[in-house]
Amino acid sequence: MEVIVSDLHLGSPTCQDDKINYFLKHLPEHTTRLILNGDVLEGINCPLQKAHWKILHRLRKLSQKMEIIWIKGNHDDKAFEVAHLVAANFCNELSFVSGGRTILCRHGHMYDNFLENHPIITLVSDWIYMGIQKISRELAVAIKKKSKIFIRCTEQIKIGAIKEAIQRKADVVICGHTHFAEHVKSPIEYVNSGCWTNHHCHYVQVENGEVSLVEAKV
Repeated sequence: MEVIVSDLHLGSPTCQDDKINYFLKHLPEHTTRLILNGDVLEGINCPLQKAHWKILHRLRKLSQKMEIIWIKGNHDDKAFEVAHLVAANFCNELSFVSGGRTILCRHGHMYDNFLENHPIITLVSDWIYMGIQKISRELAVAIKKKSKIFIRCTEQIKIGAIKEAIQRKADVVICGHTHFAEHVKSPIEYVNSGCWTNHHCHYVQVENGEVSLVEAKV
């Protein structure tokens, strides 16, 4: 069984290291592969705290029991060395078969044109959003969901991911990046695993071809 998480953002002041650590300590039974679908780190300019290193240490221990895949996200440019430390296979994407169904995993930032075309606005928006998160995670999510830019970005990534899945004859495509957990089953099954910086944290579970979006009990 595969368990897929994304957007842990270790190094960020909004990273919920206690929840991540608890989740990794109590992974669902029969997990044979843990897939980190991008933005495991906040970035090279955000030093890891002791609690974040503990999470990496736990990942290293888990690698002795299961395969760990680290898919590169837009915040993971310099993550190869860290992935090597935790014995994770570092890659740009992952495609695998479960229950006869082809599952494609990509972080999703490659479908985000706004990120590429407006880097300064994106940086400022992220900084403001992070500040609001420090005050109230629920308020930050509520504001973000009403943002036209966020809505357009979320739809753009979903449409781009589904289009690519159709072209590559995949049955399911799983992304992160938007921090918005959702599960759509038409025309191609699309799942976004959300993030671990919001009040509600999610993961994706794949077993015998069945894909589930689950809210973590942390």
